[in-house]
Amino acid sequence: MWALLGYITLFLVSQALSALVLCLFQVLNSVFPLFFSVSQTTQLAFSLFMGGISVLFVMFLMHRLRVEDIRLYRLPIPYYIYVLLMMLPAIIVLNILSEQLHLTDYVAEEVCGLMHHPLGIVTIVLLAPLTEEFIFRAGIQRVLLQRGVRSCWVILCSSFLFALVHANPAQMPVAMMMGVLFGWLYVRTGSIWPSVFAHVVNNGVGVLTAHIFTNPNVTISQLLGDGVCLWTIFFVSMCLFGCVFYVFYSRSASVQNP
Repeated sequence: MWALLGYITLFLVSQALSALVLCLFQVLNSVFPLFFSVSQTTQLAFSLFMGGISVLFVMFLMHRLRVEDIRLYRLPIPYYIYVLLMMLPAIIVLNILSEQLHLTDYVAEEVCGLMHHPLGIVTIVLLAPLTEEFIFRAGIQRVLLQRGVRSCWVILCSSFLFALVHANPAQMPVAMMMGVLFGWLYVRTGSIWPSVFAHVVNNGVGVLTAHIFTNPNVTISQLLGDGVCLWTIFFVSMCLFGCVFYVFYSRSASVQNP
C-alpha cells in the first residue's frame, strides 16, 4: 500500500512542482517585465517539462526504474506495428464516442498553445507518455499485480486514476478507455514500451491534427457530419481495431506477464 501511495504522491508532487515553476515565471514577469518577458505558453511548456523530468529523476534515484522495464529489446518490432495499427482506429472510435457526450473542455486553449510550441510538443508527445506510463503502468499497476490483485481490476484501477488526474471532463472518458488499452498492453506483453509507444501515438496524432486543421477545436463529428458517414467510419474503425487486436492477442500469447 505504501508503494502504491508513493507513486500517486510522486505524480502529485510533480504537478505541484510544475505549478511552482509556473508561479515563479509569473512573479519574474511582473517584477522584471523589461528583462524577463516570457509568453504564457512558454511558461506552461517549461513548467510541465520540468515536472516530467523531475518524476523520471526521482524514480531513478529511488531505484523505481527497473531494468526489466527500461530494456528496449524484449519485444520484436512487429509488435509495435500491431500497436500502431490498433491505436489509429481506437483513436477515431474513442473520440467519436467522447464527442457525443458534449463535455466541457477547460484546457482547450492551453493545450492548443502547447501543441504549437516546440517544448510543448516534446512534453506532450514524448515526456508525458514516459512519465505517465512509468507511474501508472510500471508503477501503480505493477505494484497491484505483485500484491496478487486480478489483472482486470488492476487495469481498471490504474485507468481510473489515470483518467482522474487529467481533471478535465472532455479528456477523462478517452483517458479512461486509453488507460485500459495501455494497461492491457503492459499486462499482455510484460514490457512497458508497447504502452509507452501507444501513448506516444495517441498524443502524436493529437498534435498532428492540431497542425493540419486551421481550427484547433474541430471534431470528427464536425468534419464528417453527424450522420451516415460518421457512423460508417465509426463501425469500420471498430472492425479494424477488433481484427488487429485479435491478431496481436494471438501472437502475444506466449509473452510473460510482469
